[in-house]
Amino acid sequence: MFFQLFENLLKLHADKPFVFILASRCAKDDLRSLSKSRDYLFQGIRAHPGNVDLYREAFLLEFSLAKAKYEELLAESAKVKKEEEGEPKEPVNIDTNKLRENITLVYEAALAKADSAELMIEFYHHVRRAPFTEDMASTILTDLQRVFPHKELTWHTLAQTKFELLADPSNQEKFKKIIEEGIEVYKKAVEVLNTPEMWGMYLNCVIDIHNDDSLELPYFRKNCLIMAFMAAWSEKQLTDQHFYIWSELKEDLDKQMKLLKFGTKAFPTSIFLWSTMIMKRSHQRNEKAAWDMFKEALAHFRGERASLSLPLWKLMINLHVSSPKKVETLFEEGIKPNSGVGTELKPLYVEWAALKYGVVPRKLYHRIARTRPFSQALHEKMIQLENYHVKPDRQELTKCYDLLVQQFGSTNVQVWLDYMQFENGSPNYQANILKLKERALETLKPELINQFNSEMLFFTISWFGSPKTMNPMRRNFRKSGGRGHKRKVPINRTNCVNSKPARYSCFI
Repeated sequence: MFFQLFENLLKLHADKPFVFILASRCAKDDLRSLSKSRDYLFQGIRAHPGNVDLYREAFLLEFSLAKAKYEELLAESAKVKKEEEGEPKEPVNIDTNKLRENITLVYEAALAKADSAELMIEFYHHVRRAPFTEDMASTILTDLQRVFPHKELTWHTLAQTKFELLADPSNQEKFKKIIEEGIEVYKKAVEVLNTPEMWGMYLNCVIDIHNDDSLELPYFRKNCLIMAFMAAWSEKQLTDQHFYIWSELKEDLDKQMKLLKFGTKAFPTSIFLWSTMIMKRSHQRNEKAAWDMFKEALAHFRGERASLSLPLWKLMINLHVSSPKKVETLFEEGIKPNSGVGTELKPLYVEWAALKYGVVPRKLYHRIARTRPFSQALHEKMIQLENYHVKPDRQELTKCYDLLVQQFGSTNVQVWLDYMQFENGSPNYQANILKLKERALETLKPELINQFNSEMLFFTISWFGSPKTMNPMRRNFRKSGGRGHKRKVPINRTNCVNSKPARYSCFI
């Protein structure tokens, strides 16, 4: 019955490789039928000869079965049955070739059809750990070099097989030779594949070796790293992180700065490198040099890239936090329209002023809120600061919400809903919310009207569904069973495209 169900499922969804995998797993784990489990996978491979997942599943199935059989034979071999003379029998001879026969078949099929170096490397990591498939490991490495010589992962795997020997303390006397052999593999690799990915694998490996103090040979390891950096630099394959690591190998600050400077020429918009240089100058107590470095960095962040400089502004503010005048100067420069970071710095400015002077900076807020670039986050931050008072000033909060909807009310539905939620606590909340709704319908872009009406429906249910908050006329209307006079509210339909605002009105 179950097998028939799987057969029907495979007929209906033969175009989906995962269905074959699912059927195989169910047959193996639930129905305990290894033959059916194999059959489903082989059917899938015939239907999808290039699918990596099917080959992986078939390989793991055969590998797990062979491993279980090997352990069974090993346990049998370990038994010592004494004969009458007291002599043990010969241990059972384990035929590893027969054990890995099916594994080899799946591997060879995958090698021919799947075209995946990653899959071959997965197979390698499985077989090299099992004693009955150790011979396959070297075969897979040879095939990787033959079939996938232009894959970075091939060379990386070959090199790592060398470096893995460093984990064995018994090889301590050979550490230098092992490192040299591994590096030679990477050197050959970057000749064949002069790509950022290949160089990255090479450099990151040498960095790890340099940082591993358990390997001893400190000068040799440092020299290997420097030589790798120089080779990558000549090929223009260093990243900004690599420039930084290389600079840290230098003991002299001027040499460090020189290397970092080379890095900024290669990566003129690297926040990481510019920040590092600014901090180094600041730690030298060389404030002028830090400011000059900051200005030089900003010169590379013009136009569309100006907003990327925000971390540099924040860094400078943090470095001068003990000097309010300098922080204020930075903020005033940063909120200018041409800085590119004014939108983000304005809320930070009012927050800093509130923390510094202990009062809500209303004068500052009203000055910068009305100048471009406008910042929604500024209004939200000011509302937050106003609400920190034990008794928030509703008049000041109303000004904040008013500015918020004036500047962002045409493209943002949520700012209107937030304003209405605020007005819900006012004495004359019904009239105020109705006015806000009419303003929103007049201000919002036509394509947002339907969204606003939908949101208003939920707003109505949330805030006006309770009899305590319901319009008295509406309560009386309900009590009368629907009889009586309906209060009509004029609705401005000018901007309501394909909408029915009266249907979603809060008032009847």
